[in-house]
Amino acid sequence: MRDEQKPYDEKAAQARRLAILSELAQSRIGDSLKTPAISAQTPKAAPAETEAPAAPWRASSSGRKRVWWILPITLVVLLALGFAGLYLVRGAAPSQQPQKATAPMDIALEANGLSCPRGAAWSPDGKNIAVVGYKDDCPNSFPNFYRYHPGALQIYDATTGALLNDIKLDDAIQPKLRLPAQPAAQSPRVIFYDTISWAPDGRRIAVAFGAFNWIEHPCFNIGPAVTGVAVTDAFNGPGGATPSVDVFVREPRENDFSAPVWDLQQGRALNAPTVPALEYRWDTFGYLQPTSPLTVGGKPAAQALTAIGDPNKSAPFTMWQPAQIEYLLHYDTTGPNCNQQLIAAQSAPYTFQTDFSAWSPDGRYLAANAGFEALIQPDGAPAPDAKSLNDLGLTQTISAPVRDKALQQALSQLAQTPGGGGAGNALVAQVSWRPDGKHLAVYHVFNSTSVTGYDRILTLYDCVTGKSLGDFAPPTHTKPNQSDYTSSRLYWSPNGARLLLMDAQTSTLRIWGSGLLPQ
Repeated sequence: MRDEQKPYDEKAAQARRLAILSELAQSRIGDSLKTPAISAQTPKAAPAETEAPAAPWRASSSGRKRVWWILPITLVVLLALGFAGLYLVRGAAPSQQPQKATAPMDIALEANGLSCPRGAAWSPDGKNIAVVGYKDDCPNSFPNFYRYHPGALQIYDATTGALLNDIKLDDAIQPKLRLPAQPAAQSPRVIFYDTISWAPDGRRIAVAFGAFNWIEHPCFNIGPAVTGVAVTDAFNGPGGATPSVDVFVREPRENDFSAPVWDLQQGRALNAPTVPALEYRWDTFGYLQPTSPLTVGGKPAAQALTAIGDPNKSAPFTMWQPAQIEYLLHYDTTGPNCNQQLIAAQSAPYTFQTDFSAWSPDGRYLAANAGFEALIQPDGAPAPDAKSLNDLGLTQTISAPVRDKALQQALSQLAQTPGGGGAGNALVAQVSWRPDGKHLAVYHVFNSTSVTGYDRILTLYDCVTGKSLGDFAPPTHTKPNQSDYTSSRLYWSPNGARLLLMDAQTSTLRIWGSGLLPQ
């Protein structure tokens, strides 16, 4: 006989549910909320025959009041924990992400003894910067006296500014100069350092230099001169061994500082002069093949605004490497008795002087100084007068076009600069194009009439429109002898994200990061 279904007992089911809820509230909230536990009095159990299977939950009115008193408190606790976690996550986020730079980074070269920088270069990966210059002070080689200061090559971390290596150059170069002997009292050898560049592999560095015997002469006739290149590893070898310096020197020539292309593998100069051109490409035989050569008296047309190109890679590169522009409004001439006379140009010429080295992609060949000087005429400016060109020795100088509206603006500002430009009588500015060719950085005389404390300023221009993208202050020039404007240089990092000013007046490297520069 089948058992009869037992009737549902409402009171017994209610008692069991209240007991479960009471235990749950005490375990999850408990003492942290100081909430008194819910105590449910379980009624006497009914006889066994009256028990029935559980039915859907239906709390009585008194049970619902107790349950809804607990749930808001639980909700408050969960919300508090959620907001606390969100606060902790947001507070930790800035420490996990790089902070945006609010000021440029300065590397004080004088702190490491380099008081006279002459050139700098980014490593191919943009992690390091090489600087060449002189210790203590700049050498002085004027006719009346000469004072020697040793040259050095220093390597810096481009992120931290830490000095990574300090390499002496003079001791390796002096024995290789092969200059004719001079009387003991007039035998100091002047070594001036020129361009500096990293090999494509990022391991070696080349420093171009020139040298001559200093002779006390009122007209300062240099006489025999040599040019060469010093090549060394950038970093110390195993065990901290100092890298050796390989020196290659051209034979002496009278008053000649031309730099050849070097076969570094065989250690010899090639008979392959660099032809001034708008664009170059390396061939397989160590020849820097020119494209669109420039000529004397020509009127070349400006090309499309393409990328500037890297002289140390296989792709073609242009002549628009870091350079100095000048407006020769006044200049000196030397009379028969070596007297200097200041001349005002009737129609002053503009010049574009670029200095750069170029490695072949395989690292075998090096054009120690592939730069050149060109006459350049901005739109609306009159042609230079013949006398000025003759006095300045520019009659056989090639002509180059104005690349873009940014360069046009920089040249025009030179003519509008009141007084001298800080480099003797010429008005000068340093220029450097971002690798993609879209922006031009110009380090020029500060023309503002307001009192700012700056005699120079760095301005970025848009190459398409010529419009200014902003001014950037250099290190403050406070010392009375800080007038070496012409030795300062501008260099963009290989990826164009950072801009380096080598400020010769304060012996400082100032680096603007991507967060400070327009995109």
